[in-house]
Amino acid sequence: MQQSGPRTRRNGTLQSCEPCRKSKLKCDHATPVCGRCIAKDIAHKCFYHPSPMTRKGQPGSQSFADSQQSTPIHSPTTYPLPPPPPAAPEKTWVPSGYLGASNLFSILQDCGNEIPTAFETHNIAIPRNLQPDPIPTGAELLRILYQFPVCDVLIARYQANVLVFAVPDTLINAIVGSVRHALEHFDEPGLSTQLARFAHMIFQNSSRPMVVNRSMTVEQYCASFTGPNFRWEAIGNYFAVAGMALVGTPENDPVLMAANIHKETLLSLLIEASDICIKFCEHPSSVNELLVFHLNNDSRLKTHRYGDIDYLCWRQMGVLWSTITTAGLHRESGPEDDCPFFLSQWRKLCFVANYSSDKNLATFMGRPPLIPRRYCNVSAPLDISEEVLISGSEAVGQAVSQLDAIGWNQNNIYRVSFLRQRFFIALLREEVLEIVLGCEQGDEMLVDTVEFENKVNHILEKAKASWDSTPSHLRFDHQEGGIAEISSHAWMSRYPLIMPYLEHLYTFFLLRRALVQQTGSGHAELFDTAREVLSTVTHISGNKELIVDRSRHYAWLMLSYGVASASVLALQLLHENQGRIAYVLPGRTELIRKLTVFTSSLSWITRPDHGDYALCIEAEKRLTTVLDEILDPTPRPPAAQQQSDVAGMDSLSSTNFDSLFEGYDFGGMSIPGHGLFAENMPWP
Repeated sequence: MQQSGPRTRRNGTLQSCEPCRKSKLKCDHATPVCGRCIAKDIAHKCFYHPSPMTRKGQPGSQSFADSQQSTPIHSPTTYPLPPPPPAAPEKTWVPSGYLGASNLFSILQDCGNEIPTAFETHNIAIPRNLQPDPIPTGAELLRILYQFPVCDVLIARYQANVLVFAVPDTLINAIVGSVRHALEHFDEPGLSTQLARFAHMIFQNSSRPMVVNRSMTVEQYCASFTGPNFRWEAIGNYFAVAGMALVGTPENDPVLMAANIHKETLLSLLIEASDICIKFCEHPSSVNELLVFHLNNDSRLKTHRYGDIDYLCWRQMGVLWSTITTAGLHRESGPEDDCPFFLSQWRKLCFVANYSSDKNLATFMGRPPLIPRRYCNVSAPLDISEEVLISGSEAVGQAVSQLDAIGWNQNNIYRVSFLRQRFFIALLREEVLEIVLGCEQGDEMLVDTVEFENKVNHILEKAKASWDSTPSHLRFDHQEGGIAEISSHAWMSRYPLIMPYLEHLYTFFLLRRALVQQTGSGHAELFDTAREVLSTVTHISGNKELIVDRSRHYAWLMLSYGVASASVLALQLLHENQGRIAYVLPGRTELIRKLTVFTSSLSWITRPDHGDYALCIEAEKRLTTVLDEILDPTPRPPAAQQQSDVAGMDSLSSTNFDSLFEGYDFGGMSIPGHGLFAENMPWP
């Protein structure tokens, strides 16, 4: 909640701020701080009292400034960097809400109710700072920019190394360059006053909506939120991108060591600063594409720190959707929109990036997606480079003429190429989620198996056609040599190709698993897809790059795609041990070896300070339990063995695994009384 402005008095004049009123001086009534208080260097004391004539001592007469006072992000005016904090206690994974049919543990959940359908919210302390008097807090945020120019270097390196990034370089470069140009003229003796004036200017700019027109150039657009027109949306993007760059920077990086900066201390500052900038933008005049870019970057930063399955990250996606619709970014720009062509393409870029993230996160957590396609008519941005896009209509026209019928270029790879590719996959993923989340196990509604199979096959055909229409240079499965032939360096250079490929494979995996669950057919196709996913993910974990810390991304890929595939294969091997499965997986020994390698890599693929570390350990624990049972089966009682002989190979509904995991710890979660596997299930 921000400080209110001057009110109109009974005589029709505007109310004065408290310092001017008490000093009986003429106030200019500016908000949030008047000009006289800035000139007298008492900006931190300037506020408009809602009831200035209320006497002290009366009930409820506490001053507005006192009643609303809170601690800024750092009370000192400098930021001394403390020694590294002591080692944090070992993290344990705590579920954070409902997890549906497509979540990473859903397959192992079929072994019994190891994961309940609802949990208490997992409370994580994320710094929150609601300042009623925003000028001092804004000045402290700007002080971070002043004291840590190393962030400029981190951002530049991040832009050079990351291909899957939604924010155009032109915007980031304009923000970084303008920040440094403004701050390099500040002097230490009067730094506090200068920062307060700068913050006051930014608040005034942010209180006015950004105005664009069709004839606006790129330079004019960037000037509308930098320099004298700086806005908190732009500053927030700086903090969020710098934080993401820092997450991927090793602690012993020469840049950090040369500046004598402890990584975790600076990262905490950047996360908190980005969050406060969002609070500063909680008014209608700040709803624009810059704010959506900021919310997207802030969301990615928080997942790095707190984990992808955290409630706050899920809630942020809801805030993003609200902001997107309020800004109108979910609708195609028409002739009536006074918007330059380059900006319309950047707005599309902004939408498709968030739409794809929403589908991936919904799949990861097994929850309905928050951004429904049926209310959006935005098409994919054109597959042309950012340099061409901002070069003018002639260059754009020439590039567009070389695109194919659906907007692909056939030669080069740009950032927008990957976002387009993932957007097309996400469009189909929304249809997949309607099937997967709409036929959860336990539903009593009867399913027409023929109609269900036809629907699944129709989506499978659409997914295959969409993938086949993708240019070969964007398809990981069309690269020279097979997976086993790709060297370590080549894997890193092709990392951006791997993510869309896994997303494509996982679409087939989800559909084929749903088909097996509902119709009892298609086991071979499901297992083949699971093997392909597992092989790809396992090779990723075995080819780590030392220059850039990608462990956060490896963990996401292994949790999002590897755990489910490994679970399907491991449970099939477990069924084979009991002699109750008619279909037998080929290459049993090699498969067990791959499962063992994958499971063991979950323990070291990411560091304890990463948000998904505890989730990786939880997944390792559960898969290890299944593998142990495969390699060293628990002896079964004679009665159960006799029942098995009678049941025969084709019966799964009468299977009882009560004693199968007796004595095993499933993360403290109880094993149901009716057995490890749900009854009457043709496939786990």
